[in-house]
Amino acid sequence: MMPRTLLAQNWITEILPVGSKRLLYEAGQLAAGAGTDFILEASAGVDVHCSAGPATSILVATAGKQANDLAEITALDVFYLGMLHI
Repeated sequence: MMPRTLLAQNWITEILPVGSKRLLYEAGQLAAGAGTDFILEASAGVDVHCSAGPATSILVATAGKQANDLAEITALDVFYLGMLHI
């Protein structure tokens, strides 16, 4: 149910699974795909170098800082990671 809820939001531009390659790697891949750089501004306590197991977390790109909106529609813990340099 949650993937459909996320995909229905017009302010969500990309959803990527995070696995063994870690958050920072996936954020870099997202930026590379957009032809830009990733600017790390992670929330306190977020380990961007830690490997995640299969299907344990996702990276969601939004049109702005909408962590509160994301937390409301998913009822999950949401952490801000950074932004793409536009």
